[in-house]
Amino acid sequence: NFAIDRDGRGFHVEAADADRWRVERDGVFFFELTDAEGIVGESEERWYVEAVADQPPTVSLDQPVDHLLATAAATVPLRVLVKDDLAVRRVTLRLHRSVAAEGEFETIPLYDAGESPPDSAEGGERGESRVIEHELELSKLSGLTPGAWLELQVAAEDFVPQSAESVARRISIITPDELEDRLAQRPATILGRLAEALRLEQDARTQTRAVAIQLEEAGRLAAVEVDQLQSAELTQRQVAQLLADQPDSVRALIAALLNELENNRVDSPEVQRRMQELSAAIETIASRHLPEIQGGLTTTLKAARSALQTHGDGRWPGSVAESLGPVGARQDEVIAMLEQLLGQLSQWDSYRRFAREVSRLRREQDEVRERTNQLRLDTLAQTRRDLEPDQRAELRRLVEQQSELARRLDRMLGRMETMRDELQTSDPLAAATLADALDTARRAAVSGQMRESSRELEANRIGQATELQEQLDQDLGELIDVLSNRREHELDRIARQLDDAAGELKSLQGRQRDIAGQMEAAGQNADEQERQRELQRLTREQQKLEEETQRLRRRLERLQANRTGESLSRAGQNMQQAGSAAEQGDANAAADSARQAERDLEDANQQLAQQRQQAKQDLLFEQLARLEHAVEGLVARQQSALDESRRLEDLRDGDGMLTRAQNASVQLLAEEQRTLAAEVRGLADELASAEAFSVGLQGAEREMLRAASRLDRGETNETTQRYQQSALARLKQVQEALGDGAAPRDADDNPQQGESQQPGNNAPPADTVRALSELKLIKLMQLEINRRTTELERLRNRTGELDDEQLRELRDLADEQGQLAELLDRLVAETAAAQQSDLSDELEMVPDLPLELD
Repeated sequence: NFAIDRDGRGFHVEAADADRWRVERDGVFFFELTDAEGIVGESEERWYVEAVADQPPTVSLDQPVDHLLATAAATVPLRVLVKDDLAVRRVTLRLHRSVAAEGEFETIPLYDAGESPPDSAEGGERGESRVIEHELELSKLSGLTPGAWLELQVAAEDFVPQSAESVARRISIITPDELEDRLAQRPATILGRLAEALRLEQDARTQTRAVAIQLEEAGRLAAVEVDQLQSAELTQRQVAQLLADQPDSVRALIAALLNELENNRVDSPEVQRRMQELSAAIETIASRHLPEIQGGLTTTLKAARSALQTHGDGRWPGSVAESLGPVGARQDEVIAMLEQLLGQLSQWDSYRRFAREVSRLRREQDEVRERTNQLRLDTLAQTRRDLEPDQRAELRRLVEQQSELARRLDRMLGRMETMRDELQTSDPLAAATLADALDTARRAAVSGQMRESSRELEANRIGQATELQEQLDQDLGELIDVLSNRREHELDRIARQLDDAAGELKSLQGRQRDIAGQMEAAGQNADEQERQRELQRLTREQQKLEEETQRLRRRLERLQANRTGESLSRAGQNMQQAGSAAEQGDANAAADSARQAERDLEDANQQLAQQRQQAKQDLLFEQLARLEHAVEGLVARQQSALDESRRLEDLRDGDGMLTRAQNASVQLLAEEQRTLAAEVRGLADELASAEAFSVGLQGAEREMLRAASRLDRGETNETTQRYQQSALARLKQVQEALGDGAAPRDADDNPQQGESQQPGNNAPPADTVRALSELKLIKLMQLEINRRTTELERLRNRTGELDDEQLRELRDLADEQGQLAELLDRLVAETAAAQQSDLSDELEMVPDLPLELD
C-alpha cells in the first residue's frame, strides 16, 4: 500500500521504501487501485521483470601490454579499462616489489566514486565502462635499483562490494647502459621489417606486371593468371600487415620505440627525428597508396572472374586491363618509397643483409633461367612473328623481369657503396668485405649482363640469353661467397697466423733461455781461450735469434699486435746488447742482457695470448652474428607463413571450403614452408659443432615439415598453425641465444686496432661465450618441451587418447629431451675441464629460467 497524494489523483514511493522494490527473482507486476467507495480496478498494462545477477566488475590492464624493462627514472604510462554492469566504486593500482614478502604490496588510488552509487547506476542495461590513464613515475618509488622488479596489478570493486583483478605486469629495472643497448637494436629490427615489406611488394608487382603483359599480348587471361592475380592481392595484404596492420608492424614498432625513448627520458633527438620521419612516410603509404592498390586489385579481380565466365578464351573487354594499369603505377611508387627509406636508414643496416638480398636475387635469376630454357625448347626455330600470343606474353614477362633484376641489383650496389664508406673507420674489415663485393660485381659486370640478357630476350635470341644467364648464376654465387665469408675468412686467417706466431715465439723463448744459461756457464769457465771460443759461438747464435725475433715482430705488427711487437723490439735490443758483450768477452754483461731479453719474450708471450683470445672472440662473434642474421630472415618468413595460414583459414566459407584460387595459395604456402624447412636444415648442418643450436634448428625443421604436410592436404586449421607457431618459437629461441652470443662491440672495438684495448681483460673467452649461448638455448628449448608436453596432456585428458600424429610428436619430444640431457652433460664436462675461467660466475649472465630434465 502506498500513500495517496492529497488531491487523490496520484501516489509516490518514499526513498525509505526502496528496499521493498529490490528485485530478487523474475516476475510480473501491475497496479491495483481502490476508490473511495471500495471499488477495485487493475491497470491494463503489465510489467515483466527479469532478475539479472549483479556480476563482479571486469578490469583490463591494456597498457603496458606485456612485461617490460625500464630504468629507475622512467615514467610508465598505464591504461586501464574497467567495466561493471551497474557502477564502479573504486579502482586501485597494486605494486608488489621483488624484495617484498608474498602478498605484500603498496597501493595507489586510481579512481573513487564515493560511498554511494551515482544516479546513473539505477539499473537497466546501461552499466558503466571507465577508461583510466595514469603515469607511474618510477623515480618517486624509492629503492628501485638495477636487477629489482616491480609487479603491477589493478584491482576494481563495485558497490556490493564485489572485486576483480587484472593480469599482472612486471617491470624489470635495468641500467641506462642496458637500455641503450636494447634501444640500439630496435632500428635494425624495423629495418628488417621494411626490407621484408619491400620484398613482398616487389613480388606483388612482378605478379601484376605478368598479368598486365598477358592481357596486352593475348587479350585474355587463363584461370592460372586469374589465380596469379588473386595471389598478388594476398601478397598486397601481407605488405599492409607488415607496415601497419598488425601488433608488430613497422608502424607499431616505431611507436613503441618513440614511447620508450620518451618514457625513459632518453635524449636522442637524431633517432627521434628519423623515426618520426619514417612514421610519417609509413602513414602515407598505409593510408593512401595501399588502399588504392588493394581496391584496384579487388576491382580487377572481380572483373577478371566475370570475364573468365562470360568470354572464356575469347578476347576480353579492355576494362580489365584499364583497372589494372593504375595498380601497377601505385605499386611502383610504393617500391620506390620503400627503397628510398631503406637507403636513408643505412646507418642501422648490417652489411650481412646484402648476402641475403643477393641470395634472393640469385633464386629469382635462376627461375628466369629455367623459364627461358623452357621457352627456348618450346619455340625452337621460330621467329617472333611465329610465336603464339601466350609465348609472346611469356617472352615479354622474361624481358621485364630480367630488367627489373638488373635495376634492383644496381640499387643494392649503390647502398653497398654508401655503407662501405660509412664503415671505413668503425669497421675496416666489414668495409673491406663490401669493397671486395663491389669489385667482384663490377669486374663481372653483373647488372650489365642482366640487361644484355634482357635485350637478347627482347630480340628473341633466346639461346644467347640462356648462355648469359648461366654465367650470371656463377657470378652471383661468387658475390654471395664474398659477402658471406670474406670477413669471417679474414678473421680466421688472423687467428691462425697468431697461433702460428705463438708457436714460433715459444720456440724463441726456449732458445733464448738456453743461450742465457750458456752465457752464464761461460762466465764460470776458468779457461780463457775456451771461454772466448764459447762466447764467440754464442754471439753468432744470439745474432741469429735476434734476426728471427725482428722478423716475428714485423709479422705481428702487420697483424696489428702492436704491444707484442713492442716487447719483441725490446727483446731484440737486449739480444743485440748480449751479442755485443759476448763478442767483447764480457760474459756477465752478456748473460744479464740475455736474461732481460728472455723476460721481454715472456712479456710478449703474455700479450700475444691476449691477442689470440681476442682474435678467437672476434671470429666467434662474427660467426654468431652471421648466423643470427640468417635466422632473423627465417623468423620473418616463418611469421609470414603463419599469418598466411591464419588468413586463409578465415576465408573459408560456411562449409569450410576455399575457392580454387585460395586452394592454389595453400599449395604455394606448402611449397614455401618446405623451402624454409630445407634452409633450416642447411643451417643446422652448418652448426653441427654447436650441438645445442643444431638440435634447436632440427626441431624447427621438424615442425615446419609437419605443417607443410598438412598444407599439402589443404589444411590451414588450428593444428597446422600450431606446428607453424612451434617452428617460429624454436627459431626465435635460437635467435635470442645467438643474439646474446653475438652482442655488438663498440664502434671503435675492431680487430684492426691492435692490443691497445687489452683484449681478454673484460670479456669472457670465446669458448665460454659459446657455452653460455648453448646453455641459454637449452633452457629455452626445455621450456618449449614443457609447454608442448602439457598441451598434449590436456589433449589426452579432453579426448581420451592421442592420434597417431600427436603420438609421433610426443615421441619426438622424448627424443629431444634425451638430447638436451646429453648436451647439458657435455657442456658441464667441457667447462669443468677448460680451467680458463670461473664459469660459475659467468652463468649469472644466463636468465633465471626453470630447467627440468626429468
